[in-house]
Amino acid sequence: MPKMNRLIYLALLCLCLPLLMAMGMGGGEGPTRIPEPDKSYKVVIVDISGQRVELSDFSLDGQVFVFGNLGDGQAAVPFEKVTRVDLVNGDKGLIATVSLSDGRNVQLKVRPGLQAYGKASFGLYRIKMSEVSSIEIEPVLPK
Repeated sequence: MPKMNRLIYLALLCLCLPLLMAMGMGGGEGPTRIPEPDKSYKVVIVDISGQRVELSDFSLDGQVFVFGNLGDGQAAVPFEKVTRVDLVNGDKGLIATVSLSDGRNVQLKVRPGLQAYGKASFGLYRIKMSEVSSIEIEPVLPK
């Protein structure tokens, strides 16, 4: 019986080991890698404390569009059509007012845990959208 108990404990340890190892990989560490988007967009991002950061290679979860819920549907607005995004966290969730280059606005409900990534002059940068106040997107110039 003791040999059987050891096998059971060993099997349980092997099953739990990946979970135990992942416990130290929380969001507290800084980014060591960021997604590489298809196009390089430059932005100025302002967090809710007022800190401004200029970024290149900007993306939202690796994508080059603002996406979220629009009523009962979902929408994705490409960065090339966006000049600015203003975010407000309220009782209806995280609402992004997306200012379009043609002067119109569209409001999307975005996931608060959505991650924004980019390269700053000092290194790599990431922030959750729930901690962002605004994003100004520069037009992409032809190479």
